[in-house]
Amino acid sequence: MQTPTARRPGPVVVGTRAIRLLAVVAVAAGTAALLARLALVVVPVAVAIVLAGLLTPPVRLLVRHRVPRPLAAGLVLVAALAGLAGLATVLAGAVGDSLPALVAELSRGLAAVVDAASGVDTATGGLPARAVTTTLVTLARDGLAVLAGDPQAVTAALGAGLVPTLLGLVVTVAVVVFAALLTVFVLAVLLNEGPRVWWFLLRAVPAERRPAVAERGARAFAALVAHLRGVLVVAFLGAVGSGVVLGALGSPLAGPVAATVLLGGFVPVVGPLVAGAATVLVALATAGPVGAGVTAAVGIGLSLLGHRVVVPRVLGGRAPAGARPNPVAVVLAVAAGIVLAGAIGALLAVPALVVLTALRVGPPDDAG
Repeated sequence: MQTPTARRPGPVVVGTRAIRLLAVVAVAAGTAALLARLALVVVPVAVAIVLAGLLTPPVRLLVRHRVPRPLAAGLVLVAALAGLAGLATVLAGAVGDSLPALVAELSRGLAAVVDAASGVDTATGGLPARAVTTTLVTLARDGLAVLAGDPQAVTAALGAGLVPTLLGLVVTVAVVVFAALLTVFVLAVLLNEGPRVWWFLLRAVPAERRPAVAERGARAFAALVAHLRGVLVVAFLGAVGSGVVLGALGSPLAGPVAATVLLGGFVPVVGPLVAGAATVLVALATAGPVGAGVTAAVGIGLSLLGHRVVVPRVLGGRAPAGARPNPVAVVLAVAAGIVLAGAIGALLAVPALVVLTALRVGPPDDAG
């Protein structure tokens, strides 16, 4: 008895699938182009949605204690803005006062890296490790000199066109102010009228589909809140660990470096790597290779502890099952966010991916 062989799809089926794929790609490209053109509106709204995911739980807590929702939303918003302004002032003061010393420590660490590369050249019989490393270190030093306000470096940067002109700076400030005001306005509306806004949007969905869409939307928002809590926990752990280790090594820059690690924790993929590298360089300049190794080990250990132990306990099962994005998808999303909206796009890429993943994942009883 012959085993029936699987039939290959015919030309018509293959052509239909190809047309559908091209249509999906065309729609995705058109949507991305539209979002890029409307970035001045889309980005503040997206930032407001992300911040609403972070601030909605305290608003709900106050509402459960019989505080009127408008008052609860106003209190949380004012407290968040005041806390953000205070944190920015403290961090700017700490980093600004220590910036020359921080640049000097990083430069010493880079010099140690060049010396180590010279040893690699000798040990490997002439591999160009020193030449490549020296070039990269020179670029990094030039950037650090501009950051520190070195007059010669700033003049060279002006001559090379690397610093914006005064007119461009004014336009940039105006755009940032407009985006900030729009973000605060949308955030206030979402905190106060979030449920009503959601149900207003649901009216555009056919009645028979509304319960399913509402359930998936609630699940996506829960995933967003869980993700933001996890980012906060991991960033806080990394900042505290870096500050404690550098303080124990005797570095006077423990505070500014800890602030840098805290801020870097909110930038997906790139932020923790850059902040961690800066921490290791400061430790290398302060305590040598042993201190740098200890600092790197502590940083990696705290990152694993945060992601594997602390975050699951803090989230308490609030993240929907299967809603965690794939690491490859995270890297691709961050790259796409940078292309579409620069640094803000990189910040928003992972929260958007978390939401999309939670929307795609069905409830347990729908599996299969």
